[in-house]
Amino acid sequence: MDNNKHALLSTYINSEHSHCGKTGLYLMLGFGTLFFVLGYVLGMGILPMMLDEMTKKQLMVSPDSACFSPKDGGMCPGSVKAKYFLWNITNANEYLQGSEPPHLEEVGP
Repeated sequence: MDNNKHALLSTYINSEHSHCGKTGLYLMLGFGTLFFVLGYVLGMGILPMMLDEMTKKQLMVSPDSACFSPKDGGMCPGSVKAKYFLWNITNANEYLQGSEPPHLEEVGP
């Protein structure tokens, strides 16, 4: 199998369609490896750290941030709102035994 790879590689390097020979092949392998390593380092290391820092800066609430602006009344523009709903299972024993579906009663807002 090693001979087949060598034969294929030497056919490419020595063919009349190849304009670059061994130098071009080594350049392609070198640049390919370089771009692969750069992409990996940026994608797995630097970019996530940059996104985390940008998110932290946007979520930081301090006296000099936009959330404490007197013109907005101290409200963050586009502030996050959450609603919570609480439910009580009124037939817990029957549901746990598998004999009935749960009967839910809303006890929250």
